[in-house]
Amino acid sequence: KYALVDHALSRATKGLIGILEVDGKADDSVIVDKSGDSRKQLGEMKH
Repeated sequence: KYALVDHALSRATKGLIGILEVDGKADDSVIVDKSGDSRKQLGEMKH
């Protein structure tokens, strides 16, 4: 699961929060985390 975050927390109270849930095998050709771990848990991702 990946959180879709709008950094304006005032909008979060209005329901503007999303969760993207993905299943299937990981495919690093689609997206790669340049920090070295492309399979981080929800809440640990950096930008």
